[in-house]
Amino acid sequence: MQPAAKRTGNQDFAENLRLLCSYKRSVSEVCRKLDINRQQFARYLSGETAPSSGNIRKICDYFGVEVYEINLPSAQFRDLIVLKPDQKRTVTDNHASEWDQLVANGSGGAAYRYIGYYHRYLRSIEYPGYIIKACVKVYESEGRVYLKSIERLKAPGEHGSAPYDVFKYSGLLMHLSDRIFIIESDTILNSAITETVLYPSHKNPMTYLFGKAFGVSSGLSREPYLTPIVYEYLGLHVSLRSLVGKCGLLPDDSDLVDPRIRQFLMRETL
Repeated sequence: MQPAAKRTGNQDFAENLRLLCSYKRSVSEVCRKLDINRQQFARYLSGETAPSSGNIRKICDYFGVEVYEINLPSAQFRDLIVLKPDQKRTVTDNHASEWDQLVANGSGGAAYRYIGYYHRYLRSIEYPGYIIKACVKVYESEGRVYLKSIERLKAPGEHGSAPYDVFKYSGLLMHLSDRIFIIESDTILNSAITETVLYPSHKNPMTYLFGKAFGVSSGLSREPYLTPIVYEYLGLHVSLRSLVGKCGLLPDDSDLVDPRIRQFLMRETL
């Protein structure tokens, strides 16, 4: 068994800063109050870089903590913050629930790295032998990271002017405990929720995110399923017409599916 990776001071600072931000309405609001560039602040939240001494002082004054306190080990800092009356009052005033804090912690910092456009692949439950290729947009709004996705499906054998079945989804993306969690629902029928867990990519440039999705079939059976899923990162700027045009049902052996994606998707589906 390999030894656990040693935490750095930046990691503790970043986790402590995410905790403090979770008591505020949004990261955007914090950046405006501090007059710190949003992208630069996101690097503080992810632990990628540490603030200058001047920005650390500005951050500590805003949140009402000392410089030595915000650099404490995260577990010790969390216990300290619970005892601070100003912080407890902020939580009460904002009526922040445990879920709100969880979302705030997961939506900042590291989650921003996954903003952009993707193709999403998973095996079709309704059409065995086919892979669904969908398009996805991941974006930030008011300190949260959201996503929208579209599936355009034609039943096998239907070509030309046959209509597409279109499914649209919207959801929330969080980065917690070195995993990406996605919760989304269909926006047309409002009849189902899909949950996805992905393994983060530490490669640069990022190409694929692999994981598992749990949901309910869109067919008459409404049967629950658990299946492998792959997100293919396309970048921050793409042609939306081209992105959507490439979506659809693809045979398992289609040359339009990268062999690495196909190999992962062919794992057992429940």
